[in-house]
Amino acid sequence: MRRFTMLASLLMVLCLQMAAQTWEEVKVGTSTRKTLTYVPKNVEKSPALVISLHGMNQDPEYQQKQTQWNALADTEGFIVTYPLGNNRMWDTGGTGDVKFVEAIMKDMELKHNVDKNRIYLSGFSMGSWLGYHCLETLGDKIAAFGPVSGVDIGKQPKANRKVSIMHIHGTGDDVFKYTGDPSHMAGGYPSIEEYVKKWAAYEGCDASNPQVIRPYPANSTGPKATRTIYNNVNDGVEVTLIAIDGKGHWHSNEANGVHSTKELWAFFKQHQLDQTSTPDPNFQIYLCFGQSNMEGNAAIEAQDKTGVNPRFMAMYTLDNAQAGWTMGLWHTAVPPQARPGTKLSVVDYFGRKMVDNLPEEVKVGTITVAVGGASIDLFDKDKYQAYLNDANTADWLRNYAKEYGGNPYGRLIELAKIAQKKGVIKGILLHQGETNNCDPTWPSKVKKIYNDMLADLGLDAKDVPLLVGELGQKDQNAACWGHNAIIDNIAATIPTAHVVSSKDCPLQSDRLHFTAEGYRMFGKRYADVMLEQLGVIPVENRNYFIRYESHAGANLWDQQAVYTLPKALEKDAKYTLTMKVRTSADCETLGFWPIWNASTNKNQWGGSADVQYLAPYPVEAGEWKTLTWKFTAQFPLDAFQFVFGKYSGTLDIDDLVLVKEGTSENLIANADFSAKHIQGWSANWQGPSYYLANDAYQSTGITQPSVVAQPSQQDDAYYTLQGVRVSHPTSGIFIHKGKKIVMK
Repeated sequence: MRRFTMLASLLMVLCLQMAAQTWEEVKVGTSTRKTLTYVPKNVEKSPALVISLHGMNQDPEYQQKQTQWNALADTEGFIVTYPLGNNRMWDTGGTGDVKFVEAIMKDMELKHNVDKNRIYLSGFSMGSWLGYHCLETLGDKIAAFGPVSGVDIGKQPKANRKVSIMHIHGTGDDVFKYTGDPSHMAGGYPSIEEYVKKWAAYEGCDASNPQVIRPYPANSTGPKATRTIYNNVNDGVEVTLIAIDGKGHWHSNEANGVHSTKELWAFFKQHQLDQTSTPDPNFQIYLCFGQSNMEGNAAIEAQDKTGVNPRFMAMYTLDNAQAGWTMGLWHTAVPPQARPGTKLSVVDYFGRKMVDNLPEEVKVGTITVAVGGASIDLFDKDKYQAYLNDANTADWLRNYAKEYGGNPYGRLIELAKIAQKKGVIKGILLHQGETNNCDPTWPSKVKKIYNDMLADLGLDAKDVPLLVGELGQKDQNAACWGHNAIIDNIAATIPTAHVVSSKDCPLQSDRLHFTAEGYRMFGKRYADVMLEQLGVIPVENRNYFIRYESHAGANLWDQQAVYTLPKALEKDAKYTLTMKVRTSADCETLGFWPIWNASTNKNQWGGSADVQYLAPYPVEAGEWKTLTWKFTAQFPLDAFQFVFGKYSGTLDIDDLVLVKEGTSENLIANADFSAKHIQGWSANWQGPSYYLANDAYQSTGITQPSVVAQPSQQDDAYYTLQGVRVSHPTSGIFIHKGKKIVMK
C-alpha cells in the first residue's frame, strides 16, 4: 500500500504544479495578445524569466511539451512563458511581435516581480528567427539568447547590445539547413557554422580561435555533438554553437546526450544584465614580470599557436597597429605575450595548464610586462628612472622600456587596474635574476616591488602569492646557476613567495635561456605551484568516483544506485564485497540488496525470490569509509542495488572489490573508475541523478565541483515495483514514465 500511496502523492504534486500554468492576456497597443505562463510553487521572490517562442504553425502548448521548460522551472525556481503568435506565425521583419515580446517583459515585471536583469529569450525554428530579430531593439533587455534550429534569414548580425548567445542546431536539419541556403526566398543564409561565427565577430569575440569541444558532452552515450565557443571577455560575452550530429529540425531531449533546454538554462544563468558592474570571481588574473625568460626567448612553434583554450586570455600591454594590438584589451592567449616580436615564454604554458585544471566556468587572464636584460631595479617605481638614465644602461633596453611608456612597472599597474574591473588578481609571477646574479640584496629588492604592487592594487599578500622561478641549473652549466641559492631562500624574506624549480628544463646553447620545450615544462611547473596554493589537485592526480545526488523519500528503496555485473554470480558460492563510500550528510541507512535481475519472479507483491537483503550500514558524513559485506549467493545474482531512499545529500562510491571465496579476481569492472566512465551503473525509477566525479580540490573549504554530468535514466525505461530497471518487460506490474502499468 505504501507504494500506491507514494504514487498517488506524486500525481497530486504534479496536478498542483500544473495548476500554476495559466493563460495571461498582454496589452500590445490597442490589441490584446495571449501568453501561456508557468509559475512553479517554489518560485523565487524575484525570479528569472524565460520567454520561449514556438515555431511556425505551432502553439504554446506544443512548445511547452517539446522544450520541457516547466520541469526545469520546478527545480530552479524561475518563471517560463510561451507567447502565442498571430495565426501561429511570427512577424520576423516588422515591429508587431517585437513589441509583443517587450510588453511581456514589462507585464512579467509587474505581475510576477520578475528580475529585469535576468530575462532570457529562446525560440524554436521561426521562434528563433523572431528572437534574432528582437535583438536589434531589445538586446539591452535580454540577458542571454538561446535559439534552437533557426536564424534571421536575409540579415546580417545586428543588436543594440552585445548579447551572449547559445545556438543549438542539428546537422541533419532540412528546414533551417545546417549547410545553409543562399537561395532561400526570404534572402538566404550561410551555413550555421558561418552564421554563428559572424555573430561572434559582430559581438567582439575572438572569432579566429574558438574553443572546440568534441564529443560534447564529454562522455555522452547519445548522439555525438560539437560545441564551439567564442569569447569576448572584455564585455563578458560568449557566443557558442552546439551542433548535434544527424539531428533534424527538432529540440534535443537526449537523456545521455544534448538536452537543449538544460543546456540553455545552464548557459542563461551565467549571464545577467548587471554583471559588468561587479568583477567576476571566476576570472583569475595573474601579473607576470621579469627579464628575457619571462618575456620569451624560444621560437614559437605550430603547437604553441594552436589549441589555445579561449578561457586562457592575455591582455595587450601596448598599442601596435601593425600587430593589431590595442592596449588594455583581452584576447585568446596565442603567443607572444609581452610585446610583438617576443617569443615563447613560461606564461604560455602556465595559462594552458591552469585552465585545463580549473572548472569550466573559470577563466584565466595574464598580463606580461618584461624586458630582456633588465635589472630588477627597472621594476622599482622609485628607482626605474635612475636606472634608465644610467650611462651603463644599453640603448636597446631603453627602447624596449619605451614601448611600455618608459615605465614598465607603471604600465603593469595601469593594466592590472583595468583587469580588476573584470576579474580578481590571484597571483604574481616573476622570472628575473640573470642581470642580478648572486646579488645578496636581490630578495629585499623583490620584496619592495611585491609590496608596492600589493599596496598600489589594494591586495593582501595572503591572497596573492608570489611565484619565483629558478634560473638554469648547475648540472646544466648554466651561466647564472649561483643565483638559485638566493632564489631558493626567498621565503625567508617574503613568506608568501614560492619557488618554481627549473630542474631538467632544457637550456639553449647560450646557457641563459630555455628551449621551447624548456618553457613548456617550466610554465606547467609555475601552474603546479599556483594550483597547489589554490588547493587544486592537477587532473593527472585526481581520484575519480561515481556520485549520486539523493532527495529523501518515504522508503529506503526510493533511491538506489544500481550496478549491473559483467557476469552473474554463482548460486551458493561465497563472496566478499568491499567498497569505499562518502556522504555529504549523515546517512542513517545504506543498504545492499544484490538481486537476480533476470528472474521472472521479481514483479510479485512481496516474497520475491530474487533479492537478498543484507545488513545495512549507517554512514557518517566526512571522509571515505570502507564497508564490507560477506554473503552467499542465494540466486545467480546479476546486479547490485545500494539503497538509501531516506537520505538527502550526495553519496560517493569508489574502489569496489568483489571476490569469490578462494579466488583473487575482482569481479567489478572499472572498480576504481580510473577508466573515467561509469558504464554498468544506473539508478532506479525514482532517480537519483548520478555522474562521474572527482576530487578536484584539497581540503581548503572550496566547493568541490563535479566533472561530467550524466543523466540517470532514459525516458523509455521500465522499472519493477522494487525499482529494478528491466530491458525487456514481460508480464507483471511496472513503472513506466512515472506511471504504474500492467503488462499482460
